[in-house]
Amino acid sequence: FMTLFLTLLIKLLPIYATMGMGMFLSRQVGNIAYQLGVMQIYFITPLVVCTKIMHLEFDISMMALPVTMFFICIGIASAVYHVTRIAKNDAYSILGQGSGTANTGYLGVPVALIVLPADQLPLYMFGMVATVIFENSLGYYFAARGQFSPREAILKLLKLPTLYALIIGVVLGQLNIAIPSSWENFERDLLGAYVVLGALIIGFGLSGVKWHDFNVRFVGIFLGIKFIIWPLVTFLIVLADQNFVGLLTPDMHKILLLMSFLPMAANTVAFAALFKTYPSQAAVAVALSTLFGLIAIPFYVTLFGL
Repeated sequence: FMTLFLTLLIKLLPIYATMGMGMFLSRQVGNIAYQLGVMQIYFITPLVVCTKIMHLEFDISMMALPVTMFFICIGIASAVYHVTRIAKNDAYSILGQGSGTANTGYLGVPVALIVLPADQLPLYMFGMVATVIFENSLGYYFAARGQFSPREAILKLLKLPTLYALIIGVVLGQLNIAIPSSWENFERDLLGAYVVLGALIIGFGLSGVKWHDFNVRFVGIFLGIKFIIWPLVTFLIVLADQNFVGLLTPDMHKILLLMSFLPMAANTVAFAALFKTYPSQAAVAVALSTLFGLIAIPFYVTLFGL
């Protein structure tokens, strides 16, 4: 147990060290998380998703993975949103948004590279799209606290290049249009850039955290949902599928479980800032969630036998 735990911990340390470097650099060159984020969202991420999905031997049964993940996102987020609203918690909107997603990209991809076989990474990224769709549909709606219509949320979703990259990747894969061998190094470098830039973006974001805004109740709700409710609900769904439904493959079970214990999404801070809903407290929650993930990820990988 401890050997596997320490092995995973050591493999994750470079990612967290890169986050620390981002925090250090922000004090030297200023916070450029926005500029890095734009480059990541509109250039690197779409290319990585497209090239990886091209390698996926797609069939309609694979839709079960993102659909299942999407409904887990909706179920947990909706429950948190409505329960905290009934309880008259002023932060119900951002609690709903942040509870329904995870850092499946910037941190999740490096973790997937460590935990999963290389040939399962395209399938992981296919499932990852579910959290992207949630963030920019129902998640956006929750964060807006009803100020914007579902139509506006859908229009925002349609502007995301990652979704079009996913579609293009599936089409090119079905047409058996392979990436030229001369581009293989570029494809590898793109993935490396995605991982490093993602970790730096988190680090730059953490550098702006105002720790004096720490709120035990606010942070406690997020950490409890992220590291207790999410893994428990996902495990029960996987157990039900294994014994009664049979909709998902064993590889899909692993990916769902892996996504269930990843830390909070960094974009939660962006949503909180956009709608002026406790942005400093959201930043503290994301920071602590990311730090706690250093222990939680190896623990759950070991517990679930991934």
